[in-house]
Amino acid sequence: MRFTPTKWVDGAATGTGDGSQSQPWTMQQAVANASPGDIIQLNPGIIAGLATATPWQASFSLTRPGTATHPIIWFARNYAALNNTGRTTFTHPGVAPTGNPVLGLHAAYNFVYGIHIHEPDAVPGRDTGAVVITAPHVKLCYCHLDRDQAEWPDYTTPPPPNTETPTNMAGVRIEPSTADVFDVQLEDNLFTNYTAATDVGYGCACVMLFPTPEYPCHSINFQNNTFDFVNDAIYIKGTGPTRKVLGNLQFRNNLSRVNDSGFGINIYHYNLSDTLADHGPNVFSQNLAYGGRMFVRPRKQRDDTTEGLQIINNTVIALTGTGEDGFLRDVYQGNQSVASWKIHNNILQTGPRFYNFPVSGGDGSILSRDHNTAHGLVDSYSYIGGATPPIGRKPCCSCSREPDRI
Repeated sequence: MRFTPTKWVDGAATGTGDGSQSQPWTMQQAVANASPGDIIQLNPGIIAGLATATPWQASFSLTRPGTATHPIIWFARNYAALNNTGRTTFTHPGVAPTGNPVLGLHAAYNFVYGIHIHEPDAVPGRDTGAVVITAPHVKLCYCHLDRDQAEWPDYTTPPPPNTETPTNMAGVRIEPSTADVFDVQLEDNLFTNYTAATDVGYGCACVMLFPTPEYPCHSINFQNNTFDFVNDAIYIKGTGPTRKVLGNLQFRNNLSRVNDSGFGINIYHYNLSDTLADHGPNVFSQNLAYGGRMFVRPRKQRDDTTEGLQIINNTVIALTGTGEDGFLRDVYQGNQSVASWKIHNNILQTGPRFYNFPVSGGDGSILSRDHNTAHGLVDSYSYIGGATPPIGRKPCCSCSREPDRI
């Protein structure tokens, strides 16, 4: 997708321009003056913001809304997810552990295309990200978020004033502020090097979605993204009635490669915690995943079930882990007994198990499952806790290995 600009921004602008091509704005000017319908080209080069040293205060906060018919479009001339030359790089001069988010999407109908966020110190502490999204009707597309190092540094004992142990660090953090967050599109982005050392809290995720007690999240599209060398691709963190995720989450055509040297059990591709289906099913379709311990990890965080889960036409290669892990692993009764899951036409090539439901009656939420293929299992095809007769490891011979099943 290409655009014809009406305004221009340049990292070398002096602050005296009018936004024209010959006298471009600074990014600070653009943030203060952008209006509905503006199509703003972000010229190649470095656009450096101030270091706020505050977890939720981004260097550049988009707070002026567009409209449904006249969004504000921000685009780089060369899309960073597709091209490693001529990029528009957003950054700030902060250093760990007093960094901050680089970009905040805090107003509806702001669409961002193609920027490069190259910020090793963007996240100073827990529960934030290099990009924070707090508003509905926004887009982040064709961008490249790069941590630019093999693993996050050890932040477990940061110096004052940051006294919290950093956990749940993310590339993109989605959390409502003044309204429900929905109609968000994260498409065609590239995430690289979002990994954490083994002693850093819960590791980190490329994308984290976390509703608030006041405002839920739903109807968010994750499509055509590449998550390369990461701990977790996407972490959906509802926590029951107090922090609701209301469904219609779409995960389609994503590619993820998990770094297995990250933190403990939190090495998987997708997490769903207390995710309902009030606005439609939560669909995983045609994704390709490599490595990690689990492909989809439903989990009961507080009181709600994980509902409306559809896992269809996905391919997963080289899962690691133990018999407690697998292609689909329910955690802490994340499914309960609402029969609303469909598991069809998936392929697992090498891994501990295809699915694991360790809690008694743990497969009660499965409405249908068929035409799944698994090969090279090292433990067993499935484990269903409390089943009668027991379902789990069934050796085919003295080698104690179960045959692959379809």
